[in-house]
Amino acid sequence: MKHLKNRFGLVRAVLVAAFVIAASMTSVSAQEITAAIEGTVLGPDGQPAAGIVAVVTDGRDGRSRSGTTDSRGVVNFRSVGAGGPYTIRISGSGYQDISITDLYTDIAGVSSFTVSLTFIDSCRLNHR
Repeated sequence: MKHLKNRFGLVRAVLVAAFVIAASMTSVSAQEITAAIEGTVLGPDGQPAAGIVAVVTDGRDGRSRSGTTDSRGVVNFRSVGAGGPYTIRISGSGYQDISITDLYTDIAGVSSFTVSLTFIDSCRLNHR
């Protein structure tokens, strides 16, 4: 009888160890490898454009995040999934929208872009 108890204890210990290993492998595989996207937006005069909205959309699953440029015209998107493709849409009042397509990120790196805004043609604006 003692022999059966020892054997049952050993089987239980092996099963618990297997469960712990399987659970830890699941949590490791669930971690996402991330990267960052940083952009600089310049006004028509070549100076940094503050307060401009940028929206980054992941082409794989359609998730979007938005950000606004700071006083240096810089917008940052941290912890985006590595890979892509990403689309960036930049818009600001009085400026033509800009789209950047097929932007890819590197593992644990920073992908960057720089764009220059142009004014919306006031003549076109009056004819809408």
